[in-house]
Amino acid sequence: MDSYKQCPNCGRQFPVTDIFCDNCGCQLDLIAPEQAQPPQQPFVLPTQQPPAQATTVYAEKPKKTGVLIGLLVAILLVLAAMIVLGFFLIHQLNQNDTTNHTSELAAVAQTETTEMAAETEPPAAETAAPEAEKETVVSVVTVIEQVTVPQTDSPSVYAVPAPEPDQQPAGKTYQAFVDACTWADAKQKCEAAGGHLAYITSDEDWNQAISVLSGTGLRYVWLGGSTYISNDGSTITASWLNGSNLSYIDNARHWYPNEPSGWDNSSPEHTMEPYILLWYVDDYWSLNDTSNDILKYYKPERIGYLCEFD
Repeated sequence: MDSYKQCPNCGRQFPVTDIFCDNCGCQLDLIAPEQAQPPQQPFVLPTQQPPAQATTVYAEKPKKTGVLIGLLVAILLVLAAMIVLGFFLIHQLNQNDTTNHTSELAAVAQTETTEMAAETEPPAAETAAPEAEKETVVSVVTVIEQVTVPQTDSPSVYAVPAPEPDQQPAGKTYQAFVDACTWADAKQKCEAAGGHLAYITSDEDWNQAISVLSGTGLRYVWLGGSTYISNDGSTITASWLNGSNLSYIDNARHWYPNEPSGWDNSSPEHTMEPYILLWYVDDYWSLNDTSNDILKYYKPERIGYLCEFD
């Protein structure tokens, strides 16, 4: 663009040759051509820094040690529960087998306690015994013998009264012996005296045997019978030594409840109980099969045997 003059008052433009403004008379100013302006740099907004990328912090995974320990504890608890359950089932299976023997011992303990209490009381006046109605003569014979019974502290020696002279009447006779011995010894002693361990095969025999034992103080008396268990353990057979069965005892219900059992299921060894015993428990006489362990459990003066002489 060429140079020109411009009125400073009114702003009108004039050629460079004019000096004064034709409009207002003011002196014109020379206006030089515009200098090329350097190219204006486009305005650039300050570049925003991208926001700092958030750093994801991952929590450290818990170690598996706690989980393993918990799993191990759970396994141990399950095993312990299974073991306890197994013992419980075994106990339940054996409980029925041991009930009989446990009840016997409890009954015996009760009987012993009752008898001890009775011994401390003054004896009542004896009444005259009724006249015997049967011809069978009954006598009580004791053996002169010192029986040493094992004790926990020191042994005690029990002396039993001397027997009466042997006066066996005609017919069947029972004789009771106070003697803390085994069943085999009792059998041998009866046979050596000319008799045998007693058989009870009728009401008459039962009444006579109980009559003989009355007043002797005996509570556990060996008889001439034994029991046998079948090979599979399912059958128990009881018989007298002469081979006859115990049908009278079975029919008259003279067995102690749940007897005969054949063995002692409460002992770890399952001790066999092949010998027949007449005992006084729960205030009445009954039959039981047992082992020779009675020598450990009962008072020696309460143990004996019943011989039969024909």
